[in-house]
Amino acid sequence: MPSPDPKLLEQMRAVQSAFNARDFDRAFAGLAPDVEWRAGAWVFDETVLRGREAVIAFFAGLRESAGEWRVEAVEVHDGGEGRFVVHQRGHFEGRTTKLSGTLDFFQLFELGDDGLVARVSEHATLDEALEAARRAR
Repeated sequence: MPSPDPKLLEQMRAVQSAFNARDFDRAFAGLAPDVEWRAGAWVFDETVLRGREAVIAFFAGLRESAGEWRVEAVEVHDGGEGRFVVHQRGHFEGRTTKLSGTLDFFQLFELGDDGLVARVSEHATLDEALEAARRAR
């Protein structure tokens, strides 16, 4: 399933550029103030964050404590009305261990009536993310 809108992938890359530069206010500007963000289990523990400020604090703290984490959007999939799935590729390096690697994962974004992102959930596979999008309808 290709991107629902070719501009969406470029928008995601701009957001990720801000994230990679540690400009979390700009990176998360499109989140609703009361966003619900379900981080994947591979991020230490499966975590549910509530609120834009909590998301910013979480990722800022993660970068400080765990080390370097950069992301890139590989492609965007249509998840149905008001939903899209982003295939992300994360690159990491441990702060103290210097162990590094790459992790592919999939984020389901659900837009609210105001056009801001109301919910995000992270998934290990595309099929899992698309199934979550179907269940959310």
